[in-house]
Amino acid sequence: MKIANRLLAAMTLAGLVLGLLLTDMTRVLWPCDAIADGGTTAANGSTIGYWQFNDGTIGDPAGTLVNELNSPALDGTAGDYNASGSIPVYDVSTPGLQIADGVGGTIFNSSNTSSLEFDRTDAGTTTNSNNGGSVTVADPGGVDSILKPTSFTVEAFVRLGEQSDWANIVSKTKSGGTSWMMDVNSNGTLRARFDNATTSNQNFATSAFLRDGEWHHVAMTFDGSTNAIGLYMDYSQVGSATLSGSLEYSDSPLMMGAGGGGRAYDGLLDEVRLSDTVLTTDQFLVVVPEPSTLALALLGLLSLAVYRFYLVPKSRLGSEFK
Repeated sequence: MKIANRLLAAMTLAGLVLGLLLTDMTRVLWPCDAIADGGTTAANGSTIGYWQFNDGTIGDPAGTLVNELNSPALDGTAGDYNASGSIPVYDVSTPGLQIADGVGGTIFNSSNTSSLEFDRTDAGTTTNSNNGGSVTVADPGGVDSILKPTSFTVEAFVRLGEQSDWANIVSKTKSGGTSWMMDVNSNGTLRARFDNATTSNQNFATSAFLRDGEWHHVAMTFDGSTNAIGLYMDYSQVGSATLSGSLEYSDSPLMMGAGGGGRAYDGLLDEVRLSDTVLTTDQFLVVVPEPSTLALALLGLLSLAVYRFYLVPKSRLGSEFK
């Protein structure tokens, strides 16, 4: 029994030391170089826009949504999409407290305290409606505008509410439609849409179901050299396609929550980022695990060790542990 007690004491001490190391592990894997307001330093690829939605007080209607990189030129403006809509408000629910630039990357948002809630005012009575809120980011204009990348990745965290048919998550609008749009299909799955002179409303569906009340990371990539489209949910590719014709832009704004030929989004939206390159899944924005999660895992392992070496009846242990 003396050997067992010494072993238990040694394991407990080792567990405490390991717990301290694990508690600090996020600082090793995700070095926090974010600026004081939770902003951005370097990024995977070249980030055009990154909207964190930490600009106001919980419950208040949103106003100016700061772009953490190209402000004020690409700041967003919240509003009701039409006279029967409602302005998005700040909500306390978020996908995580800290957001990083890919696994092991720089922490971009060290205090993610709010998201935007889009409330479609006629939810429950119809699913095909524009009566909601929106965020508008004006295009600076011209063929060299940074809102007209030839290749890009757009990503966001979403938590869907009421069903809306073809609800716009993020889109680059143009007259009569959209250059590109990442939206939600009428059955609650992730979808993409592109409009050009070759074919209007080229839409690409997936089976990735989003309307389950949980937070999900979604992304769409477009490679201008091959016209390849990729759709991703929670860091797994769920769809691919090839655009017919070319990617066509106008000086119309980038829109979130409504517009671009899509319908009004209902639910929560957070951490929207647009990059001018095709990112890989390990480069997408990611929630940094909280130390408490790692500590719980350690506690489980330590409890198992205590059970194995201390609580298991002597008859089941070797003679050296009796």
